[in-house]
Amino acid sequence: MKKELLTEGGAAGHMAHPFDLEYVKTGQDLLNFFTDKVPAYLETNVPVIKTDGTNVSFKLISKTDFYGEEKREFAADRGSQKALDIEGLTASNIEQRFKPNHGLIPGILDVLAILNAALDAGVIDEEIKAMGLVDNPDYFINTEHVKETEERPVVNVIPYDEDFIAFHGVNEFFMTPSPKGKSMSRKSKEVASTKNSSAALTSFTNKVRRFSRDYNIYGPEDTKATKREGVSINFDSALGEKVPVLLSEGTETTDTIGGWLRNPNTKNPFGATVVLADGKKMGAMSKHVYFNLVIDKVPVSELLGGTEGDKQQMAIDAINGAIFYHATRKLGIAVLETLDAGFGGATLDKHEGIVMRDKDVFGVSFPIKITGDFIYTGASGAISDAMSVKEPAQVEAGIKRKIAVFPGKFKPPHRGHMDLVEGLIAKGVDQVYILISPLDKKTPAGRPITRSVAEQIWQIYIDAKGIGNKVSIGKSPYNSPVQASYEVLKGNVPDYVPEPGDLVIPAASNKIDEQSGDPDYVRFLKFHKGLSDMIPGIVPANIMEWYFKVTSEAPMHASDFRAALDTGKGLEAFLPTGEGIREKVLAVLGVEPEPEVEEPEIGKIDEPEDSGAPPAIFMGENLIEMVEEALEEMSSMGGGSVEGFAGPGRKEDDEKTIIREDEIEVIEEVMNYLLSKLEIL
Repeated sequence: MKKELLTEGGAAGHMAHPFDLEYVKTGQDLLNFFTDKVPAYLETNVPVIKTDGTNVSFKLISKTDFYGEEKREFAADRGSQKALDIEGLTASNIEQRFKPNHGLIPGILDVLAILNAALDAGVIDEEIKAMGLVDNPDYFINTEHVKETEERPVVNVIPYDEDFIAFHGVNEFFMTPSPKGKSMSRKSKEVASTKNSSAALTSFTNKVRRFSRDYNIYGPEDTKATKREGVSINFDSALGEKVPVLLSEGTETTDTIGGWLRNPNTKNPFGATVVLADGKKMGAMSKHVYFNLVIDKVPVSELLGGTEGDKQQMAIDAINGAIFYHATRKLGIAVLETLDAGFGGATLDKHEGIVMRDKDVFGVSFPIKITGDFIYTGASGAISDAMSVKEPAQVEAGIKRKIAVFPGKFKPPHRGHMDLVEGLIAKGVDQVYILISPLDKKTPAGRPITRSVAEQIWQIYIDAKGIGNKVSIGKSPYNSPVQASYEVLKGNVPDYVPEPGDLVIPAASNKIDEQSGDPDYVRFLKFHKGLSDMIPGIVPANIMEWYFKVTSEAPMHASDFRAALDTGKGLEAFLPTGEGIREKVLAVLGVEPEPEVEEPEIGKIDEPEDSGAPPAIFMGENLIEMVEEALEEMSSMGGGSVEGFAGPGRKEDDEKTIIREDEIEVIEEVMNYLLSKLEIL
């Protein structure tokens, strides 16, 4: 039975997700793939371990030496159309291809040294001939490199506790027209193995192993997944998970993963494109859409800049794409938890995933991947291509400034935001950069809260606290705070471009997300791994060392704050302490502060004439006023009706049920409100 250690990325290209298959057209099709086809495959096949390292391609090139003699050597090729890649990267030209200190350089040079030592020894001549490398210059060995030592800590997402080089197989470069036929692109494909070429690759692996002192060398027959004894796949937990999608602020549609997939309106948005609020176009089936709608809880209307007219179908496609991604992730985890691996974690859910090939089961000859949680954790950046990382002591010595980046909508900023800023400063941050997103908001009464308004309110807080020398306010070009934080590392946020020596800290707290149940800082668990194209010399911080610990359990919701801004009532709960803050914030919004009303003396009986009502003691308001105020608060807390946009996967009756449940909660809050202010004699 064939068993391989595989990866993706680099020149070797990408493998298909289950939702990439042509016959997975509906949510039910995706569910059937996992519940029917995957178990059928595992009954007769051993899946391939999909690893997370640096994928590099190595080919044979020929050069003429000083004496006019032709000499072969191995060279790397990243699969681009750059002249250096086509020529082949060697020790003599690799620094022309990559920036100084780029993380790929050490790994490529290590593998080249081992391969060329074996080649110079003359022990692999027959093998490279049998694999086609000698006769076909477009053939290359699909290779993965993992190095994680104290001198150079792990730069991939998955830790393996060993250094290894894995030879997956032989691939071939080829040129193909672009989709519009106006240009040519360089791609690659697997070369079908034969009995002879497979035996040659196994022999090649065994012989190259003799020339490696620092790396374990693996070939296609060395690593495989194994089934856990007595464990079968259980999809119930995943299918029962509730997944809410915000349609607009205060309006959501919710169903379980199973409910979403079984709903006939949940359809695969094959090739569909959506236009974001900032005008950018991207696939409806994309991680960006998935992360925004499901992970970051960004309303569909905000992501797309509306859901009416031409945007309505885009909204449906975006929701379906996000659901397909999330279901693939969660159902994939259920599969991987039933498999074991020989390294890097006892169960395969700790790895990147598995790769499956079986035309009889899946109806296709190309490989299909199940990556589980790596869909999310692996998106913290091109970790496998990250630049080299120094020892902790060297990193600390090289840090000149500690800079916190705090992107967000802030429409408007509230006390919780300010607490986080002050907490970061207390932890030793030199400067906090507040980066306000371009999305505007309105209060229920229609008062606009723009980026300019948010900036003015932030400035009021900062001035009141006397920390203007520690805080800068700027603009974020991105709607997603997580994306903006990572884009800072690349220098793509003009209002703060890191300098060499900056420790870049993402602002986050331990506040629990009400939907996911995870602390806020979970979004940045991989931030310290960095990006392949981040600015050289900067250091991404480990969020576990810097997140702010919230001491107050009271949730802060900007929507409730916006409602309070219309009336000026209840603002104290949202505002930082400081002289004049309340009046200045209201002035920015053009809201007249409510005049102070002299409260009746405690103990005074307010009773309508001939009402027959029992006497009551009121704390500054009569009962009618209290009820009116409670109803007003109930209106603002309701957040709007969800009947305006049903979206896929929800029925109108279900939405009305949600509203009734919310109304019950509001009534309870009103009763608690009244009881807190009323004493019966």
